[in-house]
Parts: sequence; C-alpha cells; structure tokens
Amino acid sequence: MMKSLLCFLFLLVSQTQGRAVTQCDTTDRTTLKCFFPENINSTRKNFEVYFYPEKGDEVALVDCIWVVNELRCITQEGFECKKPVSEVAEISVPARFVNQSGTYRCIPDGYSTDSIQPCQFYQTENEKTKEMFPQTKDKEHSAFTDCEASIASEGSHVTLQCRFSLTIDSFTVHQHASVLANYTKSECRNSDRCEYMVEDPYEVFTVKLDMLEDPYGEYQCHPGHMPSLSFDVKTCIVTKQDESSSVPVIALALPIVVIIIVLMTIVLLVFLRQRRKYAKIRRKASEDFQRGRVSNDFVFLSV
Repeated sequence: MMKSLLCFLFLLVSQTQGRAVTQCDTTDRTTLKCFFPENINSTRKNFEVYFYPEKGDEVALVDCIWVVNELRCITQEGFECKKPVSEVAEISVPARFVNQSGTYRCIPDGYSTDSIQPCQFYQTENEKTKEMFPQTKDKEHSAFTDCEASIASEGSHVTLQCRFSLTIDSFTVHQHASVLANYTKSECRNSDRCEYMVEDPYEVFTVKLDMLEDPYGEYQCHPGHMPSLSFDVKTCIVTKQDESSSVPVIALALPIVVIIIVLMTIVLLVFLRQRRKYAKIRRKASEDFQRGRVSNDFVFLSV
C-alpha cells in the first residue's frame, strides 16, 4: 500500500513538473534569457542550452552543473552565463549564432521536451533586414554593409562610418582590397578611435584612421567571420574634392577681406585728405586773423 502511494506521488510530481513551461526570450539582440518555472539557485538544478539550426544537428551551447554549492558552466566560445542565476538565466550570444536561422531551448534537468518553448534570434533580424532592404526577400541569409568616408577638415585623419544590417562581433576596414585595420565591438565601446551605436536596424561603427600616404580611393567595411551569411559589401570613396571641400570657403572669403581692406584704405585716405584740407583752412583763417589784428593796432597807434 505504502509503495503504491509513493509511486502515485512520484508520478503526480513528474506530471506536474512536466506541465511546467520553460521559456526563453531574445528581445535583446545579443542576450538569450532562459525563464525557468523554479529558482535554479535554490533547487540546484543543472540545465543546458541547445541551438537547433534549420539544417543540421542540434548544437550544445551551454552546460551548467552544480558542484557542491557552485554553479559551473561549460560553454562554446563566445557564450557566457551571467551569475548568479535564479528563475532567469542570462546568456550572452556571439553574432555568429545571433544571425543564424534556428531556435534555442533552455533545458533544466527533469523536464520533458514538450514543456520547453523555443525562441529564436534570426527571424526578428531577418524581418528587419527585409523591411529595410526589400531586394533581399529572394536571397536567403543575405545582409548588407555600407559606409561613408571623408577626410577631417584639419587633414589629420580619415573618418569612416561603417553600417551593418545585422549584429556583428568584429569587422575589418579595407582600402583598395588591402586590410587597414581590425576592430571588435568591445574595443569600440571604450575607445576614442572607434565609436559604436545602434541605429535600428543598423549597427554603426565610426572609426578614425591615421592619415595615409594616399588616403584617396575606395574603402569597405567587412564583417567578421560569418560563413553562413552572404554580405553585400558596398564601397565608399574619398576623392581629392572631399579634401578640398573647404577651399571654396577660403576662396570666397579672401576677396571679401580684400574688398574690406580696400574700402577701409579709401575711407582713411579721404579722412586724412579732409583733415589736411580743414587744417589748411584753419591755418589760413588764423593768419588772416593775425593780419587783421596787426592792421588795427597800427591804426590805433597812428591816431
């Protein structure tokens, strides 16, 4: 009797646990959040995270187990599980997975597969890309990168703005098919030579390149290693006209300055001429006055 009761309770607990739902969320473009029906930190349950690509076998990404009272995680390169965990586990995901088409599952010990709801990154990113670039609808896993380049007004460096339509971890800058520099997202978050920002659906990087011996020509921004994606890399060009864009301003300002100087010179000359004229008139008047005074004195003495 007791044995039957224990079996019944075990089955009841198992069925109740099986109905509990484990979910995940990918609204943050680089973070996978696992939502568990219990506090993993309290129950000391082990859990795993798997990726299921549209084509191919499942891939184990994260395997976390409790050793005494410490949660230890084995992860694929680029993945990291934030600690401590609770009902939620936050896992950073590298761009090479974010941009792939497939689903993720967070699987704690003791839960059946049908109680685990999957989530995915690529569908959201892909829809944004297709909305931004309708021509990609017929190109599976197609993405874009473009750029803008210019020479700083003081001529100290080349400013290059790279825009990527999908999430990336790193990129390289090319000029005339030669690699000029390599950057990572983490570097650009804390650097005065590279700035990172998001202009949905773009990831935007603005870099300052040291002035080259020949800064003119074609530039390109290439994403880091993404073998599953085909990027349409657009070119931006720096011409000598870009560097001399400030020359028309100087050319326009110079005649104005010359005209002002000439006008001021003319006014000064007129002023000095008038001053000499008035001085001459005053001197003559003074002399006439002195002559008249002398004549009057002579008449007075005669009388």
